Amino acid sequence: MAHSPYDVTLDSDVIRQIRSLTHNTGGSVIQGFGSGEAVPAAMFQGDSPHSSQMQSTDLGTLLALNTSTFISVGLAVLGATTSVPFRKRADGGIFTSGAAHMAIQSSNTLIVPDSISAGQGESAVMDCTLRYRSADGFASSVSEVTSQTLAAATFVGEYVLHSIDLAGTDVPELQGVTINPGINVTEQKQGGGPFAAAFFENEVLPTIEIQTEDAETASGLVDAATLGSGVVVYFAKRIAGGIIESTATTAHISITAAAGLRQAITLGGDGRSNSSGTIRVNPLALTAAVGVAIP
Repeated sequence: MAHSPYDVTLDSDVIRQIRSLTHNTGGSVIQGFGSGEAVPAAMFQGDSPHSSQMQSTDLGTLLALNTSTFISVGLAVLGATTSVPFRKRADGGIFTSGAAHMAIQSSNTLIVPDSISAGQGESAVMDCTLRYRSADGFASSVSEVTSQTLAAATFVGEYVLHSIDLAGTDVPELQGVTINPGINVTEQKQGGGPFAAAFFENEVLPTIEIQTEDAETASGLVDAATLGSGVVVYFAKRIAGGIIESTATTAHISITAAAGLRQAITLGGDGRSNSSGTIRVNPLALTAAVGVAIP
């Protein structure tokens, strides 16, 4: 029977509102050949870097992980269970009840944010990668478990791009933003084992790309300039039955960079449409805060 992705559990933290989820075994095969033979005589298991890619609108939970440092260093869940469940569908209904579901689980996981993005009027989404570590490089880094009972789904809230303060000035005619935390991860294998035995974050190079239909704002940055007072991206929390929570309430999210460079990357459009420009910010570091007011 068909299944669909469900809430991801990182030890005691639950990531809800999963938009998409894909698990990749990354499995490869090594062939063994006799002298001059065209047909292999043996097959051996090669590298198998298990990972999962997920997208969620649960920004509040994700950005609060690791005492709100998730955006800059991710989160290592070591010696505790990460569960990536798939909920079994019901023929003629929606989902099967009871202990009918399955999950991919691991005892050692590194999860890092890949991007946060939002267009005008769209709910912001975060893409993340989960990497799974073996205990010794030979034991599989994940296991499949069946007969799982899943708690009822809970909706916790979504956010929409509200405004961006760039060097002390609000970006006019704001149309979208993509934030890439730029956390690069290398994996270490050892002793001939096919599974990762350790993960290292070897580089953090964040970027922020801002889309605006105000050509003057974009064209004013044809050459690189410093961030001045910095950049702050505000995401407003949506309100059920309305649009957004009052900006004065501490219900929103900010992502901030204090130092770096900014420069226009593109500026153009079709003959009968609004021109648009993309401004790229290369900050030294990103910080996130959940539960803030928007000035």
